[in-house]
Amino acid sequence: MSRKNIFGALEKFAAANNPERTAKSPDRPLVDVADQLSAAAAPVGSLGRVLREAKQKSARADEMERAFQEGAKVVELSPADIDPSFARDRMSGFEPDDLDEGFLASIRDNGQQVPVLVRPHPTKPGRYETAYGHRRIAGARILGRPVRAVVRALSDDELVVAQGQENVERNGLSFIEKCRFAHALERRAFARETISRSLSVHKTILSIMISLIERLPADIVNAIGPAPATGRRAWSLLADRLDAPGAADRVLESIASKEFAAANSDGRFQLLLAAMTTRPTRPLKEAWKRADGRTFATLAIDDKRIVLSIDRAKHPEIARLVLDRLTQLQTELQQASPEEEG
Repeated sequence: MSRKNIFGALEKFAAANNPERTAKSPDRPLVDVADQLSAAAAPVGSLGRVLREAKQKSARADEMERAFQEGAKVVELSPADIDPSFARDRMSGFEPDDLDEGFLASIRDNGQQVPVLVRPHPTKPGRYETAYGHRRIAGARILGRPVRAVVRALSDDELVVAQGQENVERNGLSFIEKCRFAHALERRAFARETISRSLSVHKTILSIMISLIERLPADIVNAIGPAPATGRRAWSLLADRLDAPGAADRVLESIASKEFAAANSDGRFQLLLAAMTTRPTRPLKEAWKRADGRTFATLAIDDKRIVLSIDRAKHPEIARLVLDRLTQLQTELQQASPEEEG
């Protein structure tokens, strides 16, 4: 049974069960994506992240000051005239159920504090395409009010860098969403350098991410969802276990369970990983005894072997008899082989 083709029926389930996504910190201001395209790759590791965050905070302050000095104009646009980015990053959409009431109440009571970034749509005159700010646009659409936006002429590369780095700074994407985003960009023939800068990851890590998402059937990832608390090692372990014999049947059984349907995204991952964990079969053990009740041999049988154990010091005559019978049996089997082959 091919694991790549058996999960088509799960598409509706995956679409209906992705969890709510909320930002962990306020939306960032404008980013000079042209500068970001020419920036060097960020350091890797905890110290690298600290240095990068400090650099990004400084860059954001500089950008805001520069934007106002250069007269970056904030305009009001109808949400109906704005399309999402061509590069989908999140696994959940931005329907009413995907936006928490606190987020909507903030816009309703205080207005949209930070403008979104859009570009004139490259193929649809009079329309715009989102670089970042999808949640704010969705919120404005739900509340029936215009969107405050900065309109810039951005290349495709500049758009995906702005989009990716917004999510990196806000920690808005889970690990598996970043993998899917990177893979989608590569399939659209974006250079690895651009994708690396978009996600602020080293090219080596990017290669691991793309390789991993190619090993995971899309239907399984969709059924699990973004799993925000699940990292690279856990996803890699799941990919390894999906290669095991019989894994496809265990996947279907787990996804069809009530527990899977009731769990959140990280819970669904853990349920599926547990279902993929193969536990060794406990061997069947049997003791052979003399008429007087003394054990003279033990037999252990599992999926791979049969083990007969005899204590030769205590029962030398039985050990000798078993060896003679095994030798005789081997001779009989060898003599019978030519007849069976013929």
